[in-house]
Amino acid sequence: MEVRRQARPMLREKTEVRDTSDFVDAAPIKQEDTKVSTEGLRRFVLEKLPEKSVLREVILSEKEELTAEEFIAKMEVWLFLFNREN
Repeated sequence: MEVRRQARPMLREKTEVRDTSDFVDAAPIKQEDTKVSTEGLRRFVLEKLPEKSVLREVILSEKEELTAEEFIAKMEVWLFLFNREN
């Protein structure tokens, strides 16, 4: 018995063309220059995590602003602790 596949129409991705002429003189954004506020995360932790949570203590001990690089590196530890507590 032979199985035939139906031909599927090829989908083309829409591409968005943006005028970038106003970005020509802009300085490139460096990851170490980007700051991330931990304020929202701290509020979330205070509302949602139990007082005896190690993750809560770790996040509340962080600086109010981290570089994007620091934040991403710390997220791995925070997720490890979160998965361990749950």
